[in-house]
Amino acid sequence: MEEPTWKDTFHYTQSERRGIFILALLLLLLLLARPWIKHLSIPTKTDFTAFQKAIKAFEEDKKAREVMVSQPFPFNPNTASKEELIQLGLDTSLAQRIINYRSKSGRFYQPKDFQKIYGLATKDYERLMPFITIPKQKAIVKKETSRRIQPYPFDPNNISKKALLEMGISPKAAQQWINYRNKGGKFKQKEEVAKIYALTSSEYQRIAPYLRIPPTRSPAKKVAYVPSSKGPSSYSAIPSVKIDVNTAKRDEWQQLTGIGPYYAKQITNFRSKLGGFATLEQIAATYGLPDSVFQKIKPHLLLSTVKPQLTINLMDTKTLAAHPYIQKRQAKAIVNYRKNHGAFKDWEDLRKVSVLSEEELLRLKPYLNLKD
Repeated sequence: MEEPTWKDTFHYTQSERRGIFILALLLLLLLLARPWIKHLSIPTKTDFTAFQKAIKAFEEDKKAREVMVSQPFPFNPNTASKEELIQLGLDTSLAQRIINYRSKSGRFYQPKDFQKIYGLATKDYERLMPFITIPKQKAIVKKETSRRIQPYPFDPNNISKKALLEMGISPKAAQQWINYRNKGGKFKQKEEVAKIYALTSSEYQRIAPYLRIPPTRSPAKKVAYVPSSKGPSSYSAIPSVKIDVNTAKRDEWQQLTGIGPYYAKQITNFRSKLGGFATLEQIAATYGLPDSVFQKIKPHLLLSTVKPQLTINLMDTKTLAAHPYIQKRQAKAIVNYRKNHGAFKDWEDLRKVSVLSEEELLRLKPYLNLKD
């Protein structure tokens, strides 16, 4: 076998020679391009100065908003601008929703209407509620009075909603009136009509002379229960007895005509929740007590002074709300107002809590203690 020569060892095919030529050409091009590569500048560091300034401005703006939110200011939700609503701590979308509601003829007639805005958190409503101020709209009242008809004698237990509206009763009060009857409520005397929450004092005074409640059959005459140490207990009437409504015990109440163990318990329990009776008429509001029975026992009742027990500057929400004349939302408003403005110093300070009407304040006055 013939051994290969050096020529055979260094022999390249045509394709191999073409590859070597191309490689040599690329190397030559890189050598020639070197002077231009030196002039190319590639940034090695990014400048974050502008970004850092933007972050700082955002944090300062956030702190400013937190300061504004922590210090609410009085505002009218019917006229406040979008910017003012945002300053009060409401987010942009919620502020716009309020503006849209007003642009569609929506209106807030009283502070509690503000909580009906969709998306408003309960904590935001409770925080802002003491600062909501809604002036009375004389123009609206004038427009409504122009549609009124002269009131006429009517029975509050069967009058229609349409007739109430025609006599100038507000739609809300008229609906509450009908709802009360639909749930089995019945007006036994005309003064009970004034207890409708949305019925204003002026509306009641206008229709009061026309209220007519037909007399009902008196229930079978009952005699008072008098405990006896001799034999079984019996019922007997003691017409000459007089009792103090704020100190009488259950057995003393049972000496009155028509008052048995059940009514005696109901009356004393109601008295305990109130903190005493400030007026004799409050006894008539005892759950289940017929007005006919109250009218019979009224001449035998004596009224002593009520000792104020609602220390409004110290009590928490739960304790205040336990009183029959204070609703939970009103108790929250009182406590929130006290936290923001300090202790109530006088009666005028309490008037600034907008969730309490003048009628409700007068009803609460005998029970309030502003000194402690």
